[in-house]
Amino acid sequence: MKLTKAEAQAKHSEILAQRQLTYGVSRGIIKSIDVDDYKIITGGKGISQEVNDVIINTMKKCEKDGQFVISEISDKISLTKTEGTPVLQIEPMANGLLKLNVNTEYLSGKTLEEINKAFADTKINVAISLEEAIIHESGHAISIKGKTGKQVEDFYAMLKDKGLPGISKIALDDGAECLAELEVLRHRGTKVSKALSDFYEQYMGRKYL
Repeated sequence: MKLTKAEAQAKHSEILAQRQLTYGVSRGIIKSIDVDDYKIITGGKGISQEVNDVIINTMKKCEKDGQFVISEISDKISLTKTEGTPVLQIEPMANGLLKLNVNTEYLSGKTLEEINKAFADTKINVAISLEEAIIHESGHAISIKGKTGKQVEDFYAMLKDKGLPGISKIALDDGAECLAELEVLRHRGTKVSKALSDFYEQYMGRKYL
């Protein structure tokens, strides 16, 4: 079937975008949580080097494991309906790429020990440290990578009432949060029920363990 000029250009752009994503993941060319960008966003905000190192190094490992790319970093935190203070957020961008939002105001002036304790004391989710909170956010990234803004909106709407019991409050309330919570448990090597592992594998597109 012969394509029109417009269709051919659109197809070419799609192929180039996919190649760019693949190349970025495999070779680290696209901003794999670009350290310079991160420093610009967090510089002078009173965040300790230890905390910054955990965020950067953990997200780099998550990108490699989950085959996604953080292409932009921001200190603008979006409002959420969940309890508690959002510390980190994965936000979809219109072009199918991903943005990491960092709550610099919350992180400012706190030691890593204080931040870890705050997560450990939170009862609504499974993350007990900053590292695990980043892994939770990487779960969101894996589930929506490559999706357009409309596809992400539809995906989250479809999962809204698909939360499952046996993990945490947020996992019960929302299927998208359930996937992110399962990502933390997967990283720990925690075995879960078949219903939970099947749910993870269906929507994340990879094996649970």
